[in-house]
Amino acid sequence: GTVGRPVDCEVRIVAPDGTALPDGAEGKLLLRGNNLMSGYLGDPEATAATLRDGWLWTGDLAVRDPDGFIRITGRRKNLIIVGGTNVHPERVAEVLRLHLAVHEACVFGEPDQDWGEVVVAAVVAAEVDELALVRHCREQLAPVEVPSRIHRLLELPKGPSGKVVIARVRELIAMTARSGADAANFATCGSDPATRVRAIAAATFRVAPEELAPSSGPNRVSGWDSLSHLAFLMALER
Repeated sequence: GTVGRPVDCEVRIVAPDGTALPDGAEGKLLLRGNNLMSGYLGDPEATAATLRDGWLWTGDLAVRDPDGFIRITGRRKNLIIVGGTNVHPERVAEVLRLHLAVHEACVFGEPDQDWGEVVVAAVVAAEVDELALVRHCREQLAPVEVPSRIHRLLELPKGPSGKVVIARVRELIAMTARSGADAANFATCGSDPATRVRAIAAATFRVAPEELAPSSGPNRVSGWDSLSHLAFLMALER
């Protein structure tokens, strides 16, 4: 799970302001050595932003253990910030791929009016419903890391390097993507108040409606945590 120790360059793990961090703390990965690039061709601004005082700011987030081994934890620009909490999409995608029905997975953030961003996933998977994948994620992830939406695709579009093209993924799921507000609006169309409230709760807590009853509460519903409780109240208000 690490990339080893540095043998041909120096490594620093720093806070956003450049302050060195102790072993075990996650921070930005900086490299320095004669084998690194001297700059971006014809782009002095990008060079100045990336090379500072002889150090290459890689854009990776990493942790160094007490034995000097470096573990890459993600890319700073890929971070999803949900209600002020950092979520690493790589970690969420890794958990999704552990499900036996999932062949491929990618995770990214989408703007949200309440939380700033929400976690969205796209998977290439055998016949499996979204709630099953949500339950799988809840077993291994913090509540804030569990995807708000999981879309099934026939394939994940990739570029020449083999990396998933997130912009293309967004295009493919644009027709089916729905926000929490959309779910609340759909749930409130027709039916009696109790049925509407149960539909909103099911959409918010990511459970089947038949799993909910008037007596349901946080101690009986797996997806009913503090974060989803706030989302439930806001959906009810809408």
